[in-house]
Amino acid sequence: MGYVAEDSPTAAQGLLLKVLDAAGSLSTFSERGRLVPEQADHTIRELLVDPFRLLYQVRTAEVVILALLHQRQHFSRWAKRELRRPDAL
Repeated sequence: MGYVAEDSPTAAQGLLLKVLDAAGSLSTFSERGRLVPEQADHTIRELLVDPFRLLYQVRTAEVVILALLHQRQHFSRWAKRELRRPDAL
């Protein structure tokens, strides 16, 4: 969001509100996002909040936000770094 705020604080605030609204909706509709096409784990889903992908994992009693990635960012690079960490997922 920082780079958006550099150009337009108002646009950054609007984008942040859209992301927070999408994340908040997961407490009621956790399965609403699509399965992440690059990921075989069916508990990992995403919501598209243009131009971002809100990645999250549906667990038994909670939804965990994993990342907010720009749609142009390579998922595989992020996944190699983040999903391989011992404390990940």
